[in-house]
Amino acid sequence: MPRLASGLSSLFVPATIIAGAFVCALSGLELFTQPLQIEWVVLVVLTVAVGLLTLRVPQMPISFSISDTFTIVSALLVSPAAGALTAAVDGLVISLRFGKTRTV
Repeated sequence: MPRLASGLSSLFVPATIIAGAFVCALSGLELFTQPLQIEWVVLVVLTVAVGLLTLRVPQMPISFSISDTFTIVSALLVSPAAGALTAAVDGLVISLRFGKTRTV
């Protein structure tokens, strides 16, 4: 049984990357075949700006970002495709910012 679980877990990351790329491609196709909405551009800029900043909880080694708020607003006010691409941009910003640090 451990070999089967190990084999399945080694497929998880590539499958997740492929699924994410597929969702981003479909969302980009849907979003960029229509006129670009300035609201979405503003929400992406706010998402990136807030994603670079983190809030720290006093007395605890916890920090978090409120960029998810703009991702949800983007999905609700513009379109689900805009929300998906905003979430992808947010994930990229967070990965670039924290990608160098490793925690165990």
